[in-house]
Amino acid sequence: MCQDVVKGALDFAILYSPQPLPDLHFVSLGEVSYRLVSSAGAARAALNPADYIRASFSPAFDAAHAQALPEMTATPVATGQNAAVAGLLSTFGGAGFVLETTAEAMVATGGFQKVSDVEPITQPVYAAMHQRHRPQRSYRRLVKGVQKHFPAR
Repeated sequence: MCQDVVKGALDFAILYSPQPLPDLHFVSLGEVSYRLVSSAGAARAALNPADYIRASFSPAFDAAHAQALPEMTATPVATGQNAAVAGLLSTFGGAGFVLETTAEAMVATGGFQKVSDVEPITQPVYAAMHQRHRPQRSYRRLVKGVQKHFPAR
């Protein structure tokens, strides 16, 4: 995405892993939190690699996930979309990391529990724009509008 902003293919990007380039300006928007939910129970001991949907949202998430759950890094199914993780879990059961708001909704259905002995994984979120757009009022308004959707770090 950073290359697309530099080349002018994108005017504005929201991303997890900024790549510093000379013509880019980054703004911290906040962070998102991912929670581990499971249909098999609220304890890590109930997790089964065969039923685990490994989320792969970004390189930083993958590193944090590997540190938190090394036994779940080589699972048969992985996806980089929150909706796909939630859909697969809702259809087949099992366990996986989803956004906090998705976890709350899944727990509310009664079919899932938050895994209480695994800490949430948080990830910062950034906006990227070309340096020449930074002083423009429309971009400042866009950043402020997007920041409202992310809890402050």
